[in-house]
Amino acid sequence: MNYPEKEKISLYFHIPFCLSKCSYCDFVSFANSTAFHEPYINALLKELLLYKSTIDKNQISTIFIGGGTPTSLSDNLFELLIKSIDEILQLNCNSNNIEYTIEANPKTITSKKADTMKQYGINRVSLGLQSANEIELKVLNRIHSFKDLEESIDILKAHGISNINIDLMYAIANQTIESFKASIQKVLALKPDHISCYSLILEEGTALYKLHKENKITFPTEDEDINMYELAVNMLTSAGYEHYEISNFALAGRKCSHNITYWKVKPYLGFGVSSHSFFDNSRYSNTSSIEEYIDLLSKNSLPIESTELIDDTMAFEEWIFLRLRMKEGINFEDINSRFSINFLASYKPKLDKLLNEGLLIYDASKVSLTLKGFELSNYAFLTLLS
Repeated sequence: MNYPEKEKISLYFHIPFCLSKCSYCDFVSFANSTAFHEPYINALLKELLLYKSTIDKNQISTIFIGGGTPTSLSDNLFELLIKSIDEILQLNCNSNNIEYTIEANPKTITSKKADTMKQYGINRVSLGLQSANEIELKVLNRIHSFKDLEESIDILKAHGISNINIDLMYAIANQTIESFKASIQKVLALKPDHISCYSLILEEGTALYKLHKENKITFPTEDEDINMYELAVNMLTSAGYEHYEISNFALAGRKCSHNITYWKVKPYLGFGVSSHSFFDNSRYSNTSSIEEYIDLLSKNSLPIESTELIDDTMAFEEWIFLRLRMKEGINFEDINSRFSINFLASYKPKLDKLLNEGLLIYDASKVSLTLKGFELSNYAFLTLLS
């Protein structure tokens, strides 16, 4: 008897706790809130149990535990979380070797946590460095040093975890091209499998935003921002990293499959306060109140705050601006099949406009952004969708 193939689904777990709040962070995260740690983890596991029958009907593709700082939990609570996820999902310590990522601050990696990761099948760690410059780290209110990063990598590799991403940030207050170049060089010397490189976005309500409004700090100009991005692209690709998405670079076979789930608009379920899900053509978001989240789950109620049905117009727009983030771009056969259109015929005038501006390239089978297109991606997206 032939059974229908299960649909692949990715899972995201949000741990909103940190040892301190970074000056640029506007995510839902809480520092100095240890009283919430245990009740929150219990609520998170209860939410997972409420979705278990749904998950069992599908095939888990990737798992990602993010934050916040998941590794800011105590060693014992961290083990409870990872062990319970393994048991509930019947991962059998990830015997299928699916991509299983956890985010970590370099200051919070311990031998005990690394042992727990290895024991329960976590095989990829994303370390939030942001900068190798101590002055810039202080501006960002990061609690770690570059030495902490080196020590974290040593601990992870000693426990058999070698698939490591390092996050870098540019356009930091008072940062120069030279200091950013030095950070890249230090990271490249460590030979991580994957590097994510993001421009700092000044978000209203953050500590950096307040300092900027008070004229107490200055940021690189827009031209300097672009020059830093181009520097990163040139240095990382020259070192053998594939520039496969606007901000992401990977050695062969080390692209982040979980993030590709988002960029290719594949289904995923998010667990935890303020997390989002995309499933059955609908988008769901959980409450951003940690107290409400814990209370609802204590009553076996899902903490969903809003639901939005994604119609074909919305799905088409997401397909454009998410898939064009990737170097492989949009395959015409895929988009034509999904939306019953002839994309090339319908959008040729706009494609030609962006082609003449040097923002994209296309042929009979696909379209993708150039480096200049990545730099001006929002303009390219708006031009196509206007």
